[in-house]
Order: sequence, then C-alpha cells, then structure tokens
Amino acid sequence: MMRISLPGWHAVPKKRPRVTRNGTFMPAAYTDWKQETAYAMGKAYGHAPPMTGCLRVEVLLVAKKKPRGDMDNLLGAVLDAGNGVLWQDDRLVGACSCAWLKPTTERGEGVYVEVQAWQA
Repeated sequence: MMRISLPGWHAVPKKRPRVTRNGTFMPAAYTDWKQETAYAMGKAYGHAPPMTGCLRVEVLLVAKKKPRGDMDNLLGAVLDAGNGVLWQDDRLVGACSCAWLKPTTERGEGVYVEVQAWQA
C-alpha cells in the first residue's frame, strides 16, 4: 500500500479539450495544475517506479469548502496527474473512491491519495 499526502494542495476539476481550427488542446491552467501535481506526487512518492497491475485508489479532498466541480471530474484530474508517476496508467485502476472532508486537527487541507493492489 502507498499513501501520498499533498498538504495545502487543492484539486481542480478535469477540463474538456478545446477544439479550434488550429487543433485540439487542453486549457493551459489545467495542464499547469496537472504537471505541478504530478511533480508533487512524484516527490512525495520518492520518484519510485510507477505501480502496475490492478489497483484500488482512494482520494480524499480535504478543504473548508466543497471543491468546485463534479466529484467525477475532480477524481479524474487526480487520476490523470498520477499517470506515469504513481501508476503506469489510470486504466489500471479497477476500483476507486473519492470523498470531500472538512479539515480536522489530525488532517489539514490538501489532497490525500491511497493506492493498493486490488483483486478484481
């Protein structure tokens, strides 16, 4: 099992690609957030090789106010940031959960990710 804590981090909802006559692209603010989050995850994980096999992922979003966006888009953004860092690809995730909690004295604001092998 692996636990990653990103204290003070705030999740953003996964964005949809923008399509123009010049091509398709992701919004810059989302791309920047994803790269910064991936770097922070790698640093917290010790830059070890990404996990493989079927995985179960639990994401806790701890914030004073409910994060903006749908929960599935918030989870999707965190899963995308973990690609190639915590796991080879988020297609390996066979089970997942995501919850929003208010901060406590034991757990401050941030994003908390727990990953473990899962038998389908």
